[in-house]
Amino acid sequence: MLIINHSQVRELLHMRDCMAVVGQALSDLARGEARQPLRSGMLRPDRRGLLAWMPGSLAAGQSFGIKVLSVVENPGELGVESHQGGVMIFDPANGSPLALCEAGAITAVRTAAVSALATDKLARPGAIDVAILGAGTQAGSHVEAMLAVRPVEGFRVALLHLRRDAEQDRKRQRRFQAEHREEDRQEAHAEQQRPRTQDHFKHDRDRSDRLANCDRLCPKPRCGASV
Repeated sequence: MLIINHSQVRELLHMRDCMAVVGQALSDLARGEARQPLRSGMLRPDRRGLLAWMPGSLAAGQSFGIKVLSVVENPGELGVESHQGGVMIFDPANGSPLALCEAGAITAVRTAAVSALATDKLARPGAIDVAILGAGTQAGSHVEAMLAVRPVEGFRVALLHLRRDAEQDRKRQRRFQAEHREEDRQEAHAEQQRPRTQDHFKHDRDRSDRLANCDRLCPKPRCGASV
């Protein structure tokens, strides 16, 4: 069985590749070809954390697997991420385990990749400013993801729980600024910039018409990773 650690996941799992993979997985799920049961979990006896597990399977004949996470209370004080665990992938032919991958790195890239897909499909073509709530692991990966689908001109990052853990938030802010320098953003913007055309305004009107009929056509949306 192959073991893939955090740094190896980040080296091998590129944002655009992940966007293509999760896009196909979401399509399979919408067609009823994939399976994604509700996540399950249990509280630890001291109620200071929980253990959660999330199984899933792609279409028939493709891989299936499970993500197992431990969630701890006050991770900043412990010097760890709030969610830690692994993703195990199994061979669809004989059921044997193929790989165990560090879950934190996968989750950071995969969550941002889904956000990028949604932004690409639903956001106005001329949208160039991004607001991110929180400056933790997900913030950095979402910056990378948004730059993959939009010529972003500015990011607004809001630090959360400032009073409760001010020093930890300041460290996150410094790390965030160091990892995403202004010159990197400008370079990505120059590569992806495209002019706003009349087609974009038509897209806005069409999207407004679809949203106006949303209550009649579909149920209310709900946030979450499970279906």
